[in-house]
Amino acid sequence: MTNNTPELTIEGPTNLGPPIGFGMYNVGQTSEVYLLQVALPGIGLVESSELSVTIYKYGGVVIEGKIPEARIFREAPTPLRMLHQTFPRSRTFRLECFLPGPVDPRVSILKFGDDGLLNIGVKKDLYGEF
Repeated sequence: MTNNTPELTIEGPTNLGPPIGFGMYNVGQTSEVYLLQVALPGIGLVESSELSVTIYKYGGVVIEGKIPEARIFREAPTPLRMLHQTFPRSRTFRLECFLPGPVDPRVSILKFGDDGLLNIGVKKDLYGEF
């Protein structure tokens, strides 16, 4: 894998791909911080508590978690009987992406919004100290 190519692995039914846009990301920077924004559509605030984010000194970021099954009928105000289901059941995922340079993983901020975006800020390791 090249240094800028994300790798997305989803375990579950093999005929189903990820939700549209899942795992797409943007990387930005300031003079001291790399900013990573990852699209995780289908993951709500409840499921975000089960996300695992690991940041490595070389700039690698690994995000793991679960894509929940569709809640459309499960949360309906009137009881419904399922006649046909093509929405996938819960599946696990692992996304690995890379920041442009080394970082200090001890100094990071993670925020998951109700828009399905995971925002990560990580301090750059400007002097190779960490």
